[in-house]
Amino acid sequence: MDKRVLPPGAFILKGYDYILQQRYIDYPNISFINKNKYNYIVIEGIDGAGKTTVAQLVVSELKRRNIDSELVYEPYTDEIRALLDRSPDINPIVEAMLFAADRMYLHSEVLSKMLQDGKVVIGDRSFIASIVYQVVRGAPEEFVISINSFAIKPSLIILLDITPETAIERLERKKSKQLLHLEKPSYLLNVRQRYFDVLKSVGIPYHVINAERNIDSVLEDVLSVILKNLV
Repeated sequence: MDKRVLPPGAFILKGYDYILQQRYIDYPNISFINKNKYNYIVIEGIDGAGKTTVAQLVVSELKRRNIDSELVYEPYTDEIRALLDRSPDINPIVEAMLFAADRMYLHSEVLSKMLQDGKVVIGDRSFIASIVYQVVRGAPEEFVISINSFAIKPSLIILLDITPETAIERLERKKSKQLLHLEKPSYLLNVRQRYFDVLKSVGIPYHVINAERNIDSVLEDVLSVILKNLV
């Protein structure tokens, strides 16, 4: 098969694993970073898994150890974050495009410079979350992969794994507005399973951490994995 650009929204009868592994999407050679090795470590997981808390604590601990590190969030821009917060039931294709545009800005203007400076960057979510969440919500997987093809790939993904029941219990304690569209255990169950399916297919090193435990135990395991994988 000749490699070619897959136009956004194009439909092919193959799954995301085939697309990624066979390089069906072959965009022009555009790279935001000029080095082969970098430390861009992403914390992923379903809502309520504790990603933001763990990511913040990890960066604090790395800095305490005199490791030059920074934390980045997705979504990154205040404007897109506010728009998404106001629109919990937004069309999943529109949602995917907003996340992709925000990610493109973050990666080209902020993340690439951090990595070129040799910083260890801890990410709270990445393009993996889009392939999971927006596809579960109904966006075509080929489309979501296509519009995220320029994203800087994480060097390591850490998946904080919890059950949907635990996630809902935590979100209810926070009285999170996310519950507007995350209140069904079946939805979170689909998201959790898709995380495992996607991580098995994208070819990026990953570790699964049991996040049902107390925060100190989770943080200890996450830090251990990160420190062993720094390049």
